[in-house]
Amino acid sequence: MENEKLGKLLEEKLNKEYKAFKESLKGKTKEEIADRAYESTVKEAIKEELLNMDMYDKEKEILLDTKDVLGEFYKDWLDTDTPLGEVLIPSIEESIATLTRYYNRHSKENDIER
Repeated sequence: MENEKLGKLLEEKLNKEYKAFKESLKGKTKEEIADRAYESTVKEAIKEELLNMDMYDKEKEILLDTKDVLGEFYKDWLDTDTPLGEVLIPSIEESIATLTRYYNRHSKENDIER
């Protein structure tokens, strides 16, 4: 699949994930929403960084196959010492690398089973 088409599909997926997250906040108490405000801000920043990053087609395909990219990358970011005010790119790049390694390892295991 060409890079531009993959980029459009990834954009749609990330926007859908972020919208679903925001929708999940509806019906919550004001306190619960306030508690999740930081998560919302970070997920939006991750989404924007991902949409502006240059990635290989394979990386985009892996992200498209990943169930909850924003949730996973948010958890990965929480495990780093990177404050929100600093660049998120190193954390995102490490998350992509981890997913790629997992995907490649999983693909090889499936090839062996066949």
